[in-house]
Amino acid sequence: MPAGTLSILPGQLVDPAFGRRWTVWRARGARDEAQFRRTVRTVAVALLAIVALAVLGIRLFGGAL
Repeated sequence: MPAGTLSILPGQLVDPAFGRRWTVWRARGARDEAQFRRTVRTVAVALLAIVALAVLGIRLFGGAL
């Protein structure tokens, strides 16, 4: 069964309040995951810029830093 799906046997009823809470919980998880991905992307770009500047500095100054 895929992650985040709601399993229910045929004939069983889901409490509507539970269904709403489940939907809110999944939306919060999606928001948290999106924020985490944005943070990781920002850190990756910053690290790439630092490495690029370091490599450029080493090439320009021949390691005399």
